[in-house]
Amino acid sequence: MKIKSLFLFLIVNFSYSQDIAISIKKSEVFKEEEQVSKLIIKKKELRLIPKLIYSENIQNGGFINVEEIKLGRYPKKYVVECFNSELKLIKKVTLNLDERSVIKGVKITNDIIELIVFKYDKLKRFIVVNVLTSTIDDLSFTEKEIFVLNQETYKKYFGKPIEPFFININFREEEKNNLKEFKFSLNKKFMVLTFDSKDQSHLFFVFDNDFKLIYHKAFSLDLEKRFYEYQDLQVDNSGNVYLLVEKHENNSTLSKKKGELNYHYTLYDLSKDKERKLKVLFKDYLVNSLSLVLYEKK
Repeated sequence: MKIKSLFLFLIVNFSYSQDIAISIKKSEVFKEEEQVSKLIIKKKELRLIPKLIYSENIQNGGFINVEEIKLGRYPKKYVVECFNSELKLIKKVTLNLDERSVIKGVKITNDIIELIVFKYDKLKRFIVVNVLTSTIDDLSFTEKEIFVLNQETYKKYFGKPIEPFFININFREEEKNNLKEFKFSLNKKFMVLTFDSKDQSHLFFVFDNDFKLIYHKAFSLDLEKRFYEYQDLQVDNSGNVYLLVEKHENNSTLSKKKGELNYHYTLYDLSKDKERKLKVLFKDYLVNSLSLVLYEKK
């Protein structure tokens, strides 16, 4: 089966000699603010190191950085920095989000920046997706709710309730085998939200450029959870979703069995009205990881 404009790549490190003109520009040295980098707990001072999670280009050659400062499982706060084309820091704000809130994506259109935020209510067991919007010049954000996933909306979209209602959300990086993602298309005109439900189905919600839901889909694999692992997820410039899954065979989690490879990859092409799949085999190679790369034909 041929899937249009989609390629699978094995990433291999190699080097070669070639004359390439490289221009390097160095910024001014600056320090983190004291209130951002330090925290006092039981009279002990802890230094919280910001971690860069997003970097996006803006008009006039500048860029926006989004950093998270984490203590324990959840981010403590976020820092948004704006640099000009000369690498000079021109604006910086600190965002103190609600507990159990995570920034999952950044979108920049002309002079507008939008941050996608997932918020999980542990007691009520529902997820709210908000967008924080600001002009790049002032970085003064306003919040708007774009989606809520709870018992009521789950029944609305999928025709059945889950009792008790439970949705997993990816706050922990080590939870590899749960599909909980947010992705933009290359042109940033589509985005996909995915969640796990308790019955092991996976919920896809695809939105357009104005954050309006255009379709939803429930998807599940006919395989026990311990025998598969999600590798990658992408959404293309038309709103189609591609999912890459590693599947183990013969009811075993071993990569090799009796000297033969005991797994294969399956690529799924999902949209509102279709569901296609392609089996991908590497008989002579033990693959460590595999990723999806999308590009649009011109």
